[in-house]
Amino acid sequence: MNGKAWTVIYDGQCHLCTWARHRLERRSQGHPLCFVDGAAAAHEGIPQELQVAAPDGTRLGGFAALVVLWSLGSRWPRFWRMLLWPPLLFLGNRLYRWVARHRRRWFGQQERLVP
Repeated sequence: MNGKAWTVIYDGQCHLCTWARHRLERRSQGHPLCFVDGAAAAHEGIPQELQVAAPDGTRLGGFAALVVLWSLGSRWPRFWRMLLWPPLLFLGNRLYRWVARHRRRWFGQQERLVP
C-alpha cells in the first residue's frame, strides 16, 4: 500500500460496486485511491463489504468506509461525516448490509473467466 493513498478493497464482479468505484475515482481529486478487486484477490471468497485502509493505517468497512470515501471529494465533507453520528451510523449499517446481501441479484454481476 502506498503511504499516501487510500486503499479500497471492493467486489470487482458486482456491477453496483464497479459503478461506485468509477464515481469515487471521479470525485476524489487530490486524494489518491488505490482500488483492489477483492473478488480477484480473495482466497476465502468474495468480500461481503467495502474495505478501506486510510493513509494513516485506520481501517474501515461497510457503510462507514463508504461515507468517508464520499466525503473525500465532496464540497460538503461535514455533511457526509455527519452520517457517522451513532444513530445514523446504526441505520446506515443496517441499510448497507441489506443492499450488500442483495447487490448481485439486483444489479447483476460479471462472470469470472476461469483460466
